[in-house]
Amino acid sequence: EYKAQIMLAKKRPAVQGMILKTPTLRGILKAMKEVE
Repeated sequence: EYKAQIMLAKKRPAVQGMILKTPTLRGILKAMKEVE
């Protein structure tokens, strides 16, 4: 689920905004952005 949500977040800013409301996913997205 997490990977799918992250992929959607990268493609859809609106979805990313929703995910940022979740601290755990926010941390994952932040980490991935730093890696990429």
